[in-house]
Amino acid sequence: MKPQYLLTNRFFVLLFFALCVLSACGGKSTPEKPVTPTIQPTDSLDLSSLSSVFDEFDTLIFADGRYQMMIPEYFGQQRSLNEHALLQYGSEKRRFYLVVIRDSRYDLSPDYNALPVYYNFVNGRLAMAMTNIKTLRPSTLEIGGYAALKGEIRGTSTEGDFFYKIAVVQTKEHFYQLITWAPEENRATYTQEMDLMINSFEIINADTNM
Repeated sequence: MKPQYLLTNRFFVLLFFALCVLSACGGKSTPEKPVTPTIQPTDSLDLSSLSSVFDEFDTLIFADGRYQMMIPEYFGQQRSLNEHALLQYGSEKRRFYLVVIRDSRYDLSPDYNALPVYYNFVNGRLAMAMTNIKTLRPSTLEIGGYAALKGEIRGTSTEGDFFYKIAVVQTKEHFYQLITWAPEENRATYTQEMDLMINSFEIINADTNM
């Protein structure tokens, strides 16, 4: 399937925000060679190690009560990051953002319907928009009780140097893209908060399609 380029945060002029929803795209495409994940124990991140920032976070329930996630208290709702996002929050002052996108596995071609391949699609489309790319090979873990891959990509766009934390969560019916990003110069400042956001993602309404 041919991906759409959905971007459009005014901070990222012409940055193809490839957090596109494959099932919403028409046409066909050949997937890129999958990134081979680094195999690590499949436990969720021990959030107790991040307890020092808990008091500065709010728990957000979104998408009609289906999901919850922890976000920094200074985040506000955004409306122009991605038109297919379930969640768009961030701080324009800090240029620090988060989006969550859901993609139906039933609507994907078999070429994309595997976790490493789908992760590689998301990572690859972000890489297309940048130069001087450095990629952290993804690791396996569980997020909200589901299999996931999580990695990092850094590079230069027309607006400067940025780094992204990327996670893809696989359920029976969907892939979820959890993407958060900020200026490279603030990587040390925001890495802990990014990990907390991503690893706090939960599906809380099991009666809805996951």
